[in-house]
Amino acid sequence: MAKLSMKTTTMLSLSTLGANSTTGLEDCTAVDCKEAVSLALTVRCAYDASASEGCTVRIYGSPDGANYDTVELTLFENEFSPGKTRQKTVFVDPAARFLKATVRNDDDSCSISDLSVTAQLRRMRRR
Repeated sequence: MAKLSMKTTTMLSLSTLGANSTTGLEDCTAVDCKEAVSLALTVRCAYDASASEGCTVRIYGSPDGANYDTVELTLFENEFSPGKTRQKTVFVDPAARFLKATVRNDDDSCSISDLSVTAQLRRMRRR
């Protein structure tokens, strides 16, 4: 008999990401997609009132948890609104064994704050 379980992992959490900056894969906690049936990723951040651009999340896969792709599996942009906190959840195919994320602040002059990327992984486990 199989049992469905849910696991939430904070992949990335930063108080500030500078203007025109990108987090590294080393900043991110990997998500192990073994036995995964679905995966949702949520990005959340606060934009400066003077900001003119948002942020882009890139997802990278790895077969072994050590060697990650040099080209992203997928990417998405967070919702953008100057002076506001915005959050966006997307579904990602959990076909790669391990996943990590990077976030790029696309604004040339303003930092973003309270940045987080969270994974909600649903697994099917055999008893």
